[in-house]
Amino acid sequence: MAAKAGITVPIYRIDVQGFLDVLGEEVSLTDVPRRLVQSYNTEKSQIVYRTQGHSEIDGHYIELFHNVTSQPQTSAWVKFFESSGIDLPEIASQFQQLLCFVVIDAELYAFTAGQAAVVFERYVDIAFPLEVGRRVAKGEVRSARANQITGRTLMSDQHFRDPRRITLTESLDTVWSSLSGDVRAEWLADGRLQGIFGLKKKMRISVTGSVRLGPKVESLEKMVALVTWLGWVVDEALPVDDAWGALDAIKALNSRKQKRLIERLRIELARQIFVEKRTEDLALSHADVSFYTGASEYVVTDDGTVLAEFEVEPTLREIVDAATVDGDRNEQALESIIITSANEDYGAYFATRANLAAHLHGELRMDNKTYFLLSGRWYEVDATFIDSIKREFVELAGTLDLERQLVGLRDWRSEDPEGVYNTTSIDHSFSINGDTILTDNIELFDTLSFAQEGVLHILHVKRGFNVKIRDVRSQLLASAQLIENDLRTGGKKLRAHHGQLVAKGRTELSEDAFVELFTRSRVYGLCYATERQISASSASSFRSSVAKMELVSLNAAFRQLSSNDLTASFRLIWIPIVP
Repeated sequence: MAAKAGITVPIYRIDVQGFLDVLGEEVSLTDVPRRLVQSYNTEKSQIVYRTQGHSEIDGHYIELFHNVTSQPQTSAWVKFFESSGIDLPEIASQFQQLLCFVVIDAELYAFTAGQAAVVFERYVDIAFPLEVGRRVAKGEVRSARANQITGRTLMSDQHFRDPRRITLTESLDTVWSSLSGDVRAEWLADGRLQGIFGLKKKMRISVTGSVRLGPKVESLEKMVALVTWLGWVVDEALPVDDAWGALDAIKALNSRKQKRLIERLRIELARQIFVEKRTEDLALSHADVSFYTGASEYVVTDDGTVLAEFEVEPTLREIVDAATVDGDRNEQALESIIITSANEDYGAYFATRANLAAHLHGELRMDNKTYFLLSGRWYEVDATFIDSIKREFVELAGTLDLERQLVGLRDWRSEDPEGVYNTTSIDHSFSINGDTILTDNIELFDTLSFAQEGVLHILHVKRGFNVKIRDVRSQLLASAQLIENDLRTGGKKLRAHHGQLVAKGRTELSEDAFVELFTRSRVYGLCYATERQISASSASSFRSSVAKMELVSLNAAFRQLSSNDLTASFRLIWIPIVP
């Protein structure tokens, strides 16, 4: 069968206003493609994409760009067989990267080949694809990609044997970044869609940051017609059985329709950070998390001036303390402060660079509503979700509570930093301080307490109960996974960890005695230090919804981890902060 002519490509809608806000000037909509590409080329210090010309189709402006740095690459098979005596001719392939912008009415769209979306990825209207999917797709989802608000997993792919619906419960700590399903029958019968693809009994639709429909589009005229149709359908009423509505429990704010709200959120965010110095509900990360967290150097600049350099990940508070930001430029500083990371073992290719706003993760409350900020994008949180999490959080806190006296934990003096507290946290000698000692890049415990007969308390400590609880939550679960798996396979990693403890002078126990401790009943404790204990009466004073979500999801993850082992359990331990 001859291959059908045409292309199947992702279609994006560009957040033009977001780009113009960064550009700092107004330009015509038809000039935005050139300015976007120019901005990308400037960032790369070379001409990467060059225009191939512009035209009009049905009165709509289009412009095509091509990556001119793309070069033919010799196949690895050639080198692989060159010493064998087999004469493999020179084989080369060239990976093309193309980018076409389309202006329709007052909107800018783009469709791409290869990795060309990197030119405008910061300015993708991420609400557009999901809004199309809610209107066009059947309720059942075939596959999905989820970005987790809580936990260690940043992203997961899910594939379903049979199409099924996503429930509200599944969406309570999830931003859905990719979904695949089938187009509804009533849209397959739509004359405009049939004019593009012909009669179809079935058609796949996938939404990520873009929209992609299954069949090939045969011509540029039909591509423009498809983009026009998508722009029209997104403003149509939602179907009565809006099965994808559950995916909006955490909903991305539209930068055009909710521009004033986003501006207010940014002003409030800047005020909290730079005026009130409130950073407890915010943390720093980067989209390329593996490069960022593994970096050997972090440099923070403001308008080109170096503010600070760090060998480990800086905290937001450290950056705020290093910056000098007056009231006239609080909001501007979110953009002008740049964090650059690099790993000296790999070179500049493995570096990350973005402004402060793009690094911020956390939450902000305004007008009695909760908003999440993830990698510089704002999300509104459904009120029923907040209420659900709060109820489960309070119930769990009471169920999981373990008195610190049973473990031997001292109170936390308000002037002591975490490192100091960990060295004196236990009021008996049957303990080991394991702070900052890693195995497989995991801190197995801050403190190990074994005074109670037949019980081993594996303690992970954090001052405060806010967004930073996600750090200790991740640490505790990773520790439990490593320890429980290692115990089933002979304890090799525990023995290696013991060697590090001995080398640092943290224990005098023999290797066998240390490993023997882990044959006891194991209690993994998340220890939080605050002035008030979590309870039904005090729950409202713990404002961080992310921290509450972390506890709820950690308990669920731990139940799954220990489902076949009654000797491992998870508890929550309060440490009072005292003068």
